[in-house]
Amino acid sequence: MSADQVSLSILQGSGSVYGSGSMQDVIYDRISQQYQDRIEKASEARKEVYDSKAKYYETQNEKLMLVSGGIKNAVDNVSSAVDSAKKIKDMIFDLKVYLESADKDSTYYAQEFDKKLAAIYEEVQNADGVYNLLGAKSRTNYESNEYDLQIDEKGTTVTLQGYNMSSDYMVTDSDGKYWVADMYGGIKRYDNYSSGDLADETTYSTVQAAAAGSGSATSKVITRTDTNYSSSSVSFDVGGSSYTGTVSKGGLEIGQSWLYGRFSDVDGIAQATEDVNDALEDAELIVTQLTAQKATIEGEYNSLTNTIGENQSAMNSAMIAQMEEEYDFALKMRTEYQGVITSIASMAQTQGQYGQIFGSILGDNPLTNYMFDQTA
Repeated sequence: MSADQVSLSILQGSGSVYGSGSMQDVIYDRISQQYQDRIEKASEARKEVYDSKAKYYETQNEKLMLVSGGIKNAVDNVSSAVDSAKKIKDMIFDLKVYLESADKDSTYYAQEFDKKLAAIYEEVQNADGVYNLLGAKSRTNYESNEYDLQIDEKGTTVTLQGYNMSSDYMVTDSDGKYWVADMYGGIKRYDNYSSGDLADETTYSTVQAAAAGSGSATSKVITRTDTNYSSSSVSFDVGGSSYTGTVSKGGLEIGQSWLYGRFSDVDGIAQATEDVNDALEDAELIVTQLTAQKATIEGEYNSLTNTIGENQSAMNSAMIAQMEEEYDFALKMRTEYQGVITSIASMAQTQGQYGQIFGSILGDNPLTNYMFDQTA
């Protein structure tokens, strides 16, 4: 039942305290209608005030809920990135284990090493959600991704900082061509990698024993002939042609096994071990940083959720206050209404008593009776 209905039912429930009569009924109806009009007008005025308050909180919450949805998505993405970073850290540790035994069977452990690097690369590329916080901006730009996240209805943003955990690399040869690995066993030479212009159509193999028809790789294998690790320069042979180039690395900065001579020499194993140990330290730090970032974003989400709850409570309180004010006003009107109809009933009763007292005096004189009726 609405506030208006409560008010009107209070009046209607009072009833007439005097006997029925045509003139009295007309007066009763008019007074009742006057009080109903007063209640309705006052109720409408209050409704405008409280509706304005409710609309304000409702509008605020609509805006905040849109922002809240974006933050919740970010929380999920950062949480997923933390899980992936932990998984990658464990895979880097596996690389360390392989290197500890690489001198015993270089061929086997080089293959396992490259498989694990491919798994790390795939984990990064398949990061869930809108925000890939473990990838790079591109394979020619190893900078970590970062994203602006809106945290309130005013447009305030914070930066979601990514950390490149891909283990990617590129070789730029002395002719200015780019050698880019697909990380799954093949490497191609490009005139311009960013536009996809190939220098030749051959896909060379980065695996140790390439067989014709094995994936996209041919029987031509890329083989390191010399490496200067301090200057990141490398000499290599593919299909009988020799090249020199400079290695650039991104993310964890671990190369495939061929860059380390496929672990056939002590220096290659030592350099790979150094690179893997550095990557393991970086991975531990990244896990810590992403975990802290997750806590920060969760804090923003909880704060926004609390604000939404507070707005909802304020809106509910406004509605309750409106109902209470409506009810109090209706009770006040009922008291006034009852007072008025009691007075009318008293006047009607008095008029009846006058009639009884003066009836014998007035007799059947139509004129004097009419005059009495008008004055009484």
